[in-house]
Order: sequence, then structure tokens, then C-alpha cells
Amino acid sequence: MLKQKIQLPASKQVYYPFWAKLTSGVVFLTLLLFYIATVTSASLTAKPIIEDAHIGSPIIGTSTLQEQSAIYAIIPTTYASGDSTILAVVPETGHTFFSLKAQYRPMLVLSPERDILYVVDTVYEASGLERIRAFDSLTGQLLWQLNLPGTRDPFMFSGSGGLWTSIDGAFVYVLMGEAGNNPRIVTVDAAKQEVIHEIKITLPYPSQMYWPRFWKPNWTEELIIVSNDELFTIDLSLGQRTRTINLPHFDLEAQLRIPKNLNQIVTVEGGDIAEESRQLYLVTNAQDVIVVDFNDSLNARRVFALPSGWQFNQETPIVTSSTERKVYFSVRQNGSPLEHSRLSEEVWSYETVGWHQVGSISSPAGFMSIDIRGNQLYTFAPQSLDICMIYVQDMDAANCNSWVQAVADIEVAPLVYIFTP
Repeated sequence: MLKQKIQLPASKQVYYPFWAKLTSGVVFLTLLLFYIATVTSASLTAKPIIEDAHIGSPIIGTSTLQEQSAIYAIIPTTYASGDSTILAVVPETGHTFFSLKAQYRPMLVLSPERDILYVVDTVYEASGLERIRAFDSLTGQLLWQLNLPGTRDPFMFSGSGGLWTSIDGAFVYVLMGEAGNNPRIVTVDAAKQEVIHEIKITLPYPSQMYWPRFWKPNWTEELIIVSNDELFTIDLSLGQRTRTINLPHFDLEAQLRIPKNLNQIVTVEGGDIAEESRQLYLVTNAQDVIVVDFNDSLNARRVFALPSGWQFNQETPIVTSSTERKVYFSVRQNGSPLEHSRLSEEVWSYETVGWHQVGSISSPAGFMSIDIRGNQLYTFAPQSLDICMIYVQDMDAANCNSWVQAVADIEVAPLVYIFTP
């Protein structure tokens, strides 16, 4: 049932230049992160029963409350300082079971056992100090914190685009900045609570022109990086390149297919890992879907292109379901009123064997995610502040709830980012 929506005054709408696209227009300043999870716990205080998490999807496993999903949301509450509130929320009811304070551009990730929530943010009162904190994911109790060397600038993502854990949970990897706008990976030993390793990465193309993308799969201790048309992997223990491939369809023909409202250089706009099949699905602004296969020899191929007149939403254009062998696209029409926004008009479902459309639903959402069992799709509409749950088997109905009223002092209109950990 759709609950009463919250309307924020137009004067509270704040826009800002988007980091990832220097040539893009102006977008919202504030970011709101969701992490959705689907495993079982008897109560708030009981030890969670853990399922295997499909870490490659925009869902990470954690404890649920009374058979319900748990979402961790970052809500910017103060424009001037960038202060945020982190809420642990049950999306079905809007119930908040704990809240935390964070500062500038927080990133979140859960441990593989889903019992620890890691938060990285920037403390401006301490001259831009970067820190990592570990919290109990059920109670919000602070377990430990550590200051990090250097700065995250210019890779100050909000979400989980720059924060990952090792397969066994022993290490936490943090994306930091380096001179020349190159990335640097800091490795934190979670047991010793100290930095043990740093890796400096030289990008093949300048990040000022070709914004890099990062993914950490759950089958290897390697980081996947895309810079322009080059995809390569880095061994996170040795800091060495392991494999490199050039992506197809970054040519003039692809450039001519870029919608006029987008950056006119072919770039990767987003992607998602299908962990079970060990494939990375990439979406480009030429409206192509490229699949990179990591099973044997690294190879990449274009498997799909949007029909003429449609374009991907730039926030979370795609999520995958390995168990269902499906992908979900967030799309809008060229020339629509949403063309210059970060929102979509519809969500489409395609099976990945023959690439036939198997479902669609109208959804003016900016962000979406799918649970680890592949049967529940979540979208968020920033205009109505609703989180919607869509049963993916038929995609003909959505159950929406407003819950942002849990924070009464919001100064800015929030957006929602749902990220892969």
C-alpha cells in the first residue's frame, strides 16, 4: 500500500556538479545510499542466521528483522557541512532500528558474515581527515575506528563504489586518491585494526577526461578497473596488473549513437557483476551492453543495444540476477521530461540467454537493486521518497513505503544510490 508521500519545498532542492562526468550538466548534491539484505534473524538481539550473499548484485547479505529485509541508508541532513545520518531501516514497514552520524561522502560495506558495517567518511573538522569505523550491523554499536593516510580526493564516492572486503573478511580495501588523479588502494587489517598495505595504480587514461570504474568480485582478491576502453585487473596483495583487455565498440559508429543530452565521448556508465557466472555486465552511453567473461581467457563482447529512442538511466542502469539469468535495465525515452535528470521511466527485464524481454513496469526511479535470491527488485523514487518492492516474476505491481520521515531535520532533497559492495 502506498503511504503518504513527503513533499519537500522547492527551495530545499540542491544541485551540484557530478564528479564522474566533468562534461555532464548539473545534478543533485545530496546522496542517499541503500544497502538491502535478505537473511534471517529471530530478533534484534539474536545472533543472525547467515545465508550465502550474492555479493555481485546490488544486495549484500545481512541480518533481517523478523523475516524482513534490512536497508542501510545514508541521508544527508546538513548542506553546509555535509553531515549525514545513517539509518538501518526495514523497507517493508519503514521501521528504523538504529541510526548513526557520519560526515562528508560516506561509503558503506558489510563484512562477508554480514555482522559488521564498515563506514568510511571525511571529517572536515579535522582538516579533511579520512577515517574508517566498524559498527555492529544489528545494534549500531561502534566496535573500532582508524584514521586513514592521505585523502580520498578525487575518488570521494558516496556508496560502496570505493569500499570492499576480502573474501574471508580479514581485510578491508579503501579507494583513496593520489597525485596526478590516480587511485590508491589502502588495505586495512580488520583484526589488527591497522593499515598494512598501500597500492598505487597508474591509469592508462587521465581520470579528468575518462572517469574510471571499479568492481571487486567475490571469487578473487583482484580489483577490476575500467579506464576509457581498457579493462584490467590488479592483484590486491601484490599490486600488480594481472590481465588486460580492450573493450569493443568504443569507435566512431558507437559515438554516433550517443543521445545528444549525454557526454559525446563513449564511456562506461555503470555495470554489475553476475557472481555465479563470473561475468561483468557493462553499460555504455552509446546504449550498448558489453559482457566481460572472467571464466577462462578474458574476453568481452557486445550482447545487447537499447531500441532506438531509449537511453539508460545513468545512476543504476543495470542490475543482474545470476540465479534467474536475468538483467534489469532502468530506462527512459529520449526527449522525455526526465532526459536531463537522473531518473528513469521504466524498468525492463531481459533473460540473458536469447536476450528476450520478459517483463517491464513503469517506475520513475533513480536507483534500483535486487535481493540475493533474485526474486525481489527494489527501486527508489526521490521525488516521492518511496522505496518500492517489485516481485520480479510478473513485474506488474509494486508495494511502496515512505520512510524518510524518520529524519525530521533534512535540509536537502535526497537521492538514493544502491551499489554493489
